[in-house]
Amino acid sequence: MPTRARSLAEDLRARDDDALARLLQLRPDTLRPVPRSFADLALRANSGPGVVAALDDLTAAHLGVLEAACALAPAGRFAVADLARGLDTDPDAVEVVVADLYDRALLWGGGDDLRVPSAVRDAMGPYPCGLDTVVRENLPAVRLATDDPAAFSDRLALAPPAARDLLLAHIWGPPTLPDVPGRDWLADADFMATDEAGNVLVPREIALQLRRGLLALDPVLADPSAAAPPTQLHAADAPAAHAADQFLRDTDRVIQQLERVALGRQANGAFPVRDLDTLATAAGLPKEGVALILAVAHAAQWVDYDEDRLRPTTCYETEFPHAVADRWATLALAWYQMDRGVPREPARVLAAAPDPALPAVRCLVLTGLAAGAARDLTGWLAWFRPRADVTGATLAAVTADADALGLCFGGVAGAGARYLASGATEARELAAAIAPDLPELTDRLILQADLTATSLGPLHPGVERRLGDMAEWESGGAATVYRFTPAGIRRAVAQGIDATAFLDWLESLSATPVPQALGVLMADEGAATPTLTAHSAMTVLTGAADAIASLAADPSLAELGLREVAPGVIVSPVPLERVSHVLLDNGHQVALPPGSAPPVLPSGATAAGTAAPDPRRVVRSLRGVERGNPATDPAPPDLAPAGPAQIHDALARAAAGHGQLWLTFASEDGERITHLLEPLDLAAGDVCAFDHSAGEIRTIPLERIVAISSV
Repeated sequence: MPTRARSLAEDLRARDDDALARLLQLRPDTLRPVPRSFADLALRANSGPGVVAALDDLTAAHLGVLEAACALAPAGRFAVADLARGLDTDPDAVEVVVADLYDRALLWGGGDDLRVPSAVRDAMGPYPCGLDTVVRENLPAVRLATDDPAAFSDRLALAPPAARDLLLAHIWGPPTLPDVPGRDWLADADFMATDEAGNVLVPREIALQLRRGLLALDPVLADPSAAAPPTQLHAADAPAAHAADQFLRDTDRVIQQLERVALGRQANGAFPVRDLDTLATAAGLPKEGVALILAVAHAAQWVDYDEDRLRPTTCYETEFPHAVADRWATLALAWYQMDRGVPREPARVLAAAPDPALPAVRCLVLTGLAAGAARDLTGWLAWFRPRADVTGATLAAVTADADALGLCFGGVAGAGARYLASGATEARELAAAIAPDLPELTDRLILQADLTATSLGPLHPGVERRLGDMAEWESGGAATVYRFTPAGIRRAVAQGIDATAFLDWLESLSATPVPQALGVLMADEGAATPTLTAHSAMTVLTGAADAIASLAADPSLAELGLREVAPGVIVSPVPLERVSHVLLDNGHQVALPPGSAPPVLPSGATAAGTAAPDPRRVVRSLRGVERGNPATDPAPPDLAPAGPAQIHDALARAAAGHGQLWLTFASEDGERITHLLEPLDLAAGDVCAFDHSAGEIRTIPLERIVAISSV
């Protein structure tokens, strides 16, 4: 740690780059918006809202040591050795906590001259550790307590019982004394003081003398639950993975039902209760389970509203062929990051107001379960995040959701929960964590005379989906059962499924001969082909016959579901905006009809450039500002003008790839400037970048940028 820093800004400036990057990671409030100098960083780190957010992210040990530091150092300075004596604990244990608080800029300085930032002292309250923070050396009783403790004790022994009991009852806080019998004697003996607000209180020196110098009664610097016998690390991996597989299958079954009959939305945003009951019955799940699936699938963009009807999206169709582990990881991350849960009324699952605190609660719950705190999650939370306001009902709901998704099993963390508890959120790595424990898939069926098809294990998703097109799901678990009914077969035939080809497919998968009753049913219902078949189409594309035919055959456009209905005419069930967007992305020029809106991102999609800035790049930029040596590279003579979309994409790529760009933009005075910039953050219509040409960090509204060129 640096020593004898005169200010927090000077202390931060003296830290190495790794320490500064760690501060920006531990304190997101200091990272966005990007600080423009070390003085700005210090101001941000010592701001009231930023400090409160940082305190919310501390354990009981951190808060206890920080409060003791505030009580020990009314003027803002202390030494670790003095703090250890005040807590009557091992100095090495205190040093570990102090070092972490220093990394978070909740302490600064070094050696025997550590400081508490002013905003931290304000946030810890007026009486840290129950002590008055004002030094009152001029009071006769205070001088007696500090200079002659024995004489002070003799004098206190002469106090009336009421006065002595009143004093001893308040030495551990709060220090304010009520107007009760005994207070007059304390006033006459100078054993109390009055603050600026007129409150009568016990002077800190007298309280410390009676406490024998202790700042806290029972400081806890280690997790008390660590002594409990830990749960076996991998005990829940296999059952949790089986639950994950089942959740994905339940999700597919619910979405398959939505493909047949979309779920409507009422004026208040809720689903009709009767429709939700019908969906739950068809899927064989409770309403709460269906509501959780709909919330997660909506967050993953697998389902979305088509006007007022909830339907599967092209994202779901695109991801369906992927491996089970990858598809489950998409759902698990969507649940982990979404800001809604299942309300008391499941029908309001997509209509309830979002709760921005839910992602943080899920992170806490998974962290606690991964730490082996399943037996007493509430007690662990009281240690790990004592300032977190999480009810027992919320903890129970999040734990139940984690069990349902297969992150945990019976409240014990599985491989997926342990991965997310590490702070990582990469979908591929999450899928890899759970993949080894997923159940082995099968494509073998047992066809029986009661018109059922049974699989002794989880089916391949493609097999299960094709089977679900013709048969009705009846039960799941260790064995999945589908039942063939006349209505289901007629529905499938009406959708264009060939009953004879389907029967041949079943025979190729069946371990038993095809029952005669099933063959007869297929033949009878397959012959009853309807005279009319209805198809849905939201977008119609017209053009030259050869060009249209090539579009329909292009595999890169598979997500659009293009279908040629006549020479030069193809239709798509996807909205016009999405079709136009995909075609443009694939290099096709599209003429929109008059009055059509330009292509937009799908509902719920996240625009590029919203990821948090790279802390190490921010640190390098701050060092560049400190050096104050602007680059002297000449600007290109002419930069080609660019449109808003092109500018945004170039800035997003440069921010993600750590690139540099020449930008021509209008200054606040209206002057056109061309500078070399390195984008750090792109959000809310602005780009924050390190300006190499000016040697400063600046924020530029995107509408002021008129031309751009990569280096």
